[in-house]
Amino acid sequence: MTEPIESGASTGGQVTLIHLGEVRVQEATGEVTPCRVKGTLKSRASREEAHAVAVGDYVRFRRESDGTGWIEEILPRTSFLARADPRRPGIRHVLVANMDQLVIVVSLQKPRYKLGLIDRYLAAANVGKIPPVLVVNKVDLGPESGISHLQEVYSGLDLPLIPVSAQSGDGLAEFKRVLEGKTSVLVGHSGVGKSSLVNALNAELALPTAEVSRATDKGRHTTTWIRMIEVAPGIKIVDSAGIREFKPFGLRADELVYHFPEMIAFMDGCRFRDCTHMNEAGCAVRAAVERGEISRARFMSYLRILEELNQSGPRVRPSGQNQF
Repeated sequence: MTEPIESGASTGGQVTLIHLGEVRVQEATGEVTPCRVKGTLKSRASREEAHAVAVGDYVRFRRESDGTGWIEEILPRTSFLARADPRRPGIRHVLVANMDQLVIVVSLQKPRYKLGLIDRYLAAANVGKIPPVLVVNKVDLGPESGISHLQEVYSGLDLPLIPVSAQSGDGLAEFKRVLEGKTSVLVGHSGVGKSSLVNALNAELALPTAEVSRATDKGRHTTTWIRMIEVAPGIKIVDSAGIREFKPFGLRADELVYHFPEMIAFMDGCRFRDCTHMNEAGCAVRAAVERGEISRARFMSYLRILEELNQSGPRVRPSGQNQF
């Protein structure tokens, strides 16, 4: 499709699918138009962004006589989920935009949940201003202690936690209630059952699913691109591809603590104003961890992410000796 100089009428819509260079844009009427992104938008974005547009973006496009269109403008985003581009870590890859909530899906078994991944998603949600929800699938596989463990770890956060089973149907009514009236993006490891949960809400969608490997306890990718689906009236879901690891974009070592809200209340009690909470004497945050007022698992996640940020960007140093 040759890029036009001027043609057709400009109209607005929301990006619902991006695949192999084609962008599908849905208007308020429900009409869907296959579009391409104008070269000026691509070149402007390429300096800072992995892709010019993301699923969920509101755009203005110009429709051509053949029924296709050219995206001319991307409207300001109210929220986003972004990671560091795997091939270019300094470039932001916005996965989705304008979501009402981030639904982090984990499973009790096959594969077992990983706190580090949950915490990275929570930090990314904070950066992108998306309220998070934690959905724990495969509760039929047990053990019940897994739910208790997650409730204990995240008790200091305003984080709804919903136990559910796509297989048995337990918790599906509550899961559906949380989704009603919202556009939600489902994220999580491959194999946790994101597509199975969507199918449990609407079997007619028949999204592909796959078994978890017995050898590795890891899932295989069944969702190969990001798309927005209307599961039921008033419920829109973006079913994202499963991932093995996730590196949030936009985190800084000297600001990381602000993405762990349960730690903020104790910071004023630290001896050093620029305390990193790594090994300083008089650290009120570490003292709160020892007293059990901050989850030790969450604190260890903070330290791991802090070390990663120290290795890839400006370092923070303990004991009031930060150097940039």
